[in-house]
Parts: sequence; C-alpha cells; structure tokens
Amino acid sequence: MDGRRENLIESIFMKELTAAFYRIREIPYRIPLSLTEPDQCCSGKTKQLFAVCESLWIPCRYRVVEFLWSDSGLPNEVSEISHDDLCTHVFLEILLWNEWYYADPTRDSWLRSVFQISERDWVSSTYFAVKPIRFYDLQTSHEIMMWDSTEQEIIDDLEKHRPFYKSLNLWFEEVRNT
Repeated sequence: MDGRRENLIESIFMKELTAAFYRIREIPYRIPLSLTEPDQCCSGKTKQLFAVCESLWIPCRYRVVEFLWSDSGLPNEVSEISHDDLCTHVFLEILLWNEWYYADPTRDSWLRSVFQISERDWVSSTYFAVKPIRFYDLQTSHEIMMWDSTEQEIIDDLEKHRPFYKSLNLWFEEVRNT
C-alpha cells in the first residue's frame, strides 16, 4: 500500500475515532440506580469507546484507578450522604503512532462549569475525570473490566450507595440545567 493511501485510511479512522469519542463523552454521565437503567457512568462509556476502537482495529486497553470521592469537588449536600469514599474509575489507553494515549470520555461537556472536561486532539492524553491515587496494573485493570458483577453484587452496592448515587445524579442534572 502506498503512503498516500495509508494516510487516507489513517485519516478516516482518526475522524471516526474522534467523532465516537465526542459522541460517547456527550452521553450525560449518570450512575445507574437499578439493574434496568443504562450504564452511563465511566465503565459503560469506556466500554462503548473500547468497542469503537476494536471495530476500527485500533489497539486499546482498559486502565482502572482508585480515587476518593472527597477529592472530587462535590457539594456538601452530596458528599455528606453516606458512601464509601474510596472508589474505582476506568478509562482507556489507546495506541496511536506507537504511543499510548489516555482517553477518558466520562464527563459530558454540560458539566464544564464544575469539572475539567476531556477534549480529544490525539496529540496529548485527555484529562482524567477523577484524581487518581492508585493505578492498577494492566492485568488487574483487564480482569476488573472482564469480570461481570453478579446481579446480587449490584443490588448490594445499590442498597448501600443508592442515596449517594441518586443525589450525585440529581446534582449533575442541576449543573446541566444552570
């Protein structure tokens, strides 16, 4: 294949990848409050971007980090609701031009007034939606994302954290509507 054709194909793939990143990023971030709600939090949005990369034959991998909700700049009326402060967050690393770039489509642009929002120029990595305090290694990150929580584990998590998640989702909606 000649260089011009390779550049054209690369350009098409990059346009598709960039469009998909923004389309997925703009899905309003929301933690599901039941088993029937769509997953529009970091894991659901990252899985969507992973699928796009696979469809374009672009190598990617999951990265999982730990963060503290207390470092997330939440208002008191949300942060005061009982919840585990330590949590995990997932994003992608995408291999482009022999370098790995972070791609975190978690927070939609309507939350720009309270959070830094990731832009995608493919020259540098995106911002993280959280402040990582610990990075899991690649194998552990992959295992976490391939492991399907049982229905009971999801129900147990919702029992424990539903008031916090609900308050967080409502706050996000308020921010988007102001």
